[in-house]
Amino acid sequence: MAAAAAVTTTATVGRAMAGKTAADVILVTTRDGMRRMIKWLEARYPVQACGQADRILFLQFRPEARLTEAQDGPALITTQDSVCPPKQARATQDLIERLSQDRGIGTAGAYVRFFPVTDQLPSDDPVAVAEYLRRFPLPMGSRLRLSVWPGDKAKPILDELLPHCELTPRVEDSTHLVSVVSQAGHTWCSVAEKSLFNEYFAMKQRGSNAVYNTGHPIGWRAVSRAYYKMDESLIRRPLDQRMRDGPLVGLDVGASPGGWSQRMAEFCDYVVAVDPAVLSVPHLRPETIPSGESPPKHAIIHIAGRIEASDTELARFAPYHLCACDMNVPRRQAMAFVRQIKPYMAIGGRLVLTIKLSERQNHLMNILAEVKDNLRALGFGNLTVFHLFANKNQEFTCVADYLSDESQLQRTPQEPLYFG
Repeated sequence: MAAAAAVTTTATVGRAMAGKTAADVILVTTRDGMRRMIKWLEARYPVQACGQADRILFLQFRPEARLTEAQDGPALITTQDSVCPPKQARATQDLIERLSQDRGIGTAGAYVRFFPVTDQLPSDDPVAVAEYLRRFPLPMGSRLRLSVWPGDKAKPILDELLPHCELTPRVEDSTHLVSVVSQAGHTWCSVAEKSLFNEYFAMKQRGSNAVYNTGHPIGWRAVSRAYYKMDESLIRRPLDQRMRDGPLVGLDVGASPGGWSQRMAEFCDYVVAVDPAVLSVPHLRPETIPSGESPPKHAIIHIAGRIEASDTELARFAPYHLCACDMNVPRRQAMAFVRQIKPYMAIGGRLVLTIKLSERQNHLMNILAEVKDNLRALGFGNLTVFHLFANKNQEFTCVADYLSDESQLQRTPQEPLYFG
């Protein structure tokens, strides 16, 4: 009974978790991002959540993932009664590699730890755990790097292991990674060759996440969290580039320091960034572009002024196919900015708008319904609300399309509000 109370299932599982959870993979992330992580993993990967405890998420492979036999290369070290048999080694390796390269996770990748479950013990006693690890059949000369959750159990396990095993705190000096999670009277153990995590450590070397290196020819790096908001919104709601006739042009309202513009410039032919503050990304001024000539490919054109006084410059580079507004202003003021830029948007153009909440959380649905009605009145439709990995707890990202007059007439009176 105590186990069931201490370890709770996620909303997506919808059933009580027994004291012994047959998890294949354990993922450690932040509490704030847990629900978003569950939804993303279950939609994109052959796994399902089977339990959650604090920052720990227990995952099981779906049946189709269990069919893949282990191939040559790094493998899990398992015992005969292991929870994760050798035939799942390849599935686990594929999962780690894909997670390490997942652009959709964005900034959350900096906080994620994941490892395969090789065995489960019916005890959380540090001495019993250390005895199990000490007797584990490891090759001669193995050097172990140990990670323990919760951290207060690490020292007693280390004290028991030190006389019998060669341990190292440095990943680069280890041959095997050992991970231990103790919760609700049970312990989940993972022992795996370090090479299983090659992609994961390569991602850490590149930066906080694989998306951190943008791959742009001039070698940009993400200058703010906004980069990841735009990146994830384009992944979740791809923009149809066939809608335009001519260059694909972006508009970033309230652009400083330039994260939105940075990602948009990789996607668009060029971007117009409006903000009186300075940008931390390479950019051009409008006056440096001769009249009648197109800006350079992937350029950011900085209009150093307020959006309310920028109509002349906005009209020069219109129409805009991808418009973003991430300003820290009340939502009514954000809607005023949308109203101002709407005449310069292309039909079918995409609006990405951050809604920052100052009201209590239980008013969320009323606020989003108000946003939907305001956007609908301005001619937008197909609204989807995302709580992106890069969003803070009190902000949401709204994605909508600017509809033609004909499409506006075809909308239903009660257009639904979709959550992505």
